[in-house]
Amino acid sequence: MASSKEPVKPVYALVGENLFQRRESLDRILAAVRKETGEAGQVTTVEGKRAELAEVLDEVRTFSMFSQRRVVVVDEAEALITRHRDGLERYVLAPSDTGTLILLCQSLHKGTRLYKALHAAGAIIECEPLKSYTVPGWIIRWAKDRYGKTLGQQAAEMIHDLIGDDQGIIDMELAKLATYVGARAEISAADVDQLVGECREENVFALLDAMNDGDAKTALERWHQVIATDPAAKERAVGGLAWGVRRLMEAHRAYGRGDSIGVLARKMWTDAGRLEHRLRRTSPRQLEERMCDLLAVDLAGKSGGGTIASSVEKWIIKHTLRSAAADERRMQSARR
Repeated sequence: MASSKEPVKPVYALVGENLFQRRESLDRILAAVRKETGEAGQVTTVEGKRAELAEVLDEVRTFSMFSQRRVVVVDEAEALITRHRDGLERYVLAPSDTGTLILLCQSLHKGTRLYKALHAAGAIIECEPLKSYTVPGWIIRWAKDRYGKTLGQQAAEMIHDLIGDDQGIIDMELAKLATYVGARAEISAADVDQLVGECREENVFALLDAMNDGDAKTALERWHQVIATDPAAKERAVGGLAWGVRRLMEAHRAYGRGDSIGVLARKMWTDAGRLEHRLRRTSPRQLEERMCDLLAVDLAGKSGGGTIASSVEKWIIKHTLRSAAADERRMQSARR
């Protein structure tokens, strides 16, 4: 990755599905350009689907009167690479010394001459999702490097447990936490519980509790409140709801093995009475059905088979009605 310890390269390929890492890698390259030249540099961004190689390379090679280094960023570069692989390979072998070409792409086949040429030049920056077990360590380092805040292992694990592996969302929560603690140097587990845990858990479990109680009106109201206050909620909805269902499934399994309800409640940042009520109101089979249907919602959203918002509403209504029907069956059984 570009840094103050090495000169800016004439070509980079930021390769991988992790959008957060690609954005951060691009920011660091541009920061290295600023450090090397003492100026912001002239940056042009083009779309790989529409760009022509000749125009892109002309832009990189053209001397700028306003900057020592011209930077051209090709977004979704796979399309450009597919159409002009040979031309790009020739350019990588003999690049301009006054420009930097940055290719942003989700994947780049390692068997191609282009990949080998980029790799030989040290120009490939891998941007793949972190392995889940490494995320708490990354949270601690990122909080210190980006926000100047110390974060303990417990607090980092709480953030990971509440949010998951998405570095972009974690970064947003860390920014909020850094503002929340102000001049204080440390972000504590109590801070995480107050700002992140309560919000995430309250929203998700309040919705699930209403479903368990057969209260579709309240469940839908909670859902509408979530998407009204968080513009990105619809895109994160399936993951958030799946997180809540999965937590209840794990609690059911652990309780069935004989684990203490008090210990389980502490792990889920709630009280024993509330968790026991949730476990009584759902069965493992009900939760498995909810999870399967959530996977279908996710697939439909990704394949264009309906909007996430409407699919989640249908999911809420379907499983709320099933909970109400299960309650009715239990009441009839008790009357007998």
